[in-house]
Order: sequence, then structure tokens, then C-alpha cells
Amino acid sequence: MVSIVEDEPVPSISKKDEIYSDEDKIPLASFLKHETKPKPKNVQRMTWKKVMCNFNGPHFSSEPDIDTSLEREHFEVQDYISIYFSEDDFINISECTNVKYMLMHGKPMNLTAKDTRVESIVTVMSRDRYFSIRNHLKVIVDGDISDNLRKQDKLWS
Repeated sequence: MVSIVEDEPVPSISKKDEIYSDEDKIPLASFLKHETKPKPKNVQRMTWKKVMCNFNGPHFSSEPDIDTSLEREHFEVQDYISIYFSEDDFINISECTNVKYMLMHGKPMNLTAKDTRVESIVTVMSRDRYFSIRNHLKVIVDGDISDNLRKQDKLWS
């Protein structure tokens, strides 16, 4: 059984006084006057003067840049990395990382310089091994840093 319910009458839009409240008739400027803070009167204003100066900055001489883009045209990822990191850097990273891992876990990580190269990350490496290397990656052995150096450098604390 369906029962029909009559809707309540909708107020007419033409009757503006019924729709808008008394607050809507107050100008916005009256609200803004109370919220703004007065400006301080005793503020000293800074002015700049143009002064003649005989400053001569340092003179640098440099050779013009040589375009090496043709040399790098067929570079692979490993070629770019070899510009900034030598084979000794990769050996140092692997040794320091192995020391940190051994100190934390009591077992060797067996990380080699070959493992730290980007090509090994690009090729197949297990996810767990990658994150283990990333979390223990070091370029210095903490035990080699003296207490005096640790106190001088805030980054060690």
C-alpha cells in the first residue's frame, strides 16, 4: 500500500525578507574594522642611499668550456658513474659497509665492490639484499673516528 504525503510549502524566493536574516544586512566593512590591528606609530623606516664605490671584485680567468657532448654520446650508466667514482671508492664502500653490518649483526654481509656498482642493482638482485645493502651502506668506519673529532663535528652526535 502506498500512501501519499503532501510536501510542506517551499518559501518563495521573491520574498527576500523571509530568506535573509538580519545579519546579512550588516556591511562586511564593520566586521573587518574590529579584526585589524592598529599599525605602530614609532616605526623607524629604513632608507637606502646611493653611494659611489670604487669596489673592484676579484678577476677570474677561465678557459672557455669545451663541448664534450660528442664524447658522451654513447655513454652507459657505468661510464657516467666512473667519472665521479673510481674503483677504489667502490672497494672502500664495500669494506666499510661490511664492517658496519658485522658490528650490528655479528655475521658478515659478504659485500664486494662489484655489488656496489649500479649495474648490479639494475640487473637481478633480490629485494631483501638491496634493502640490506642500502640500510648498512657506509663510506667510513665509525671506530676510526676519534672522540675529539666527534665533539668538534655536530653531525657525529
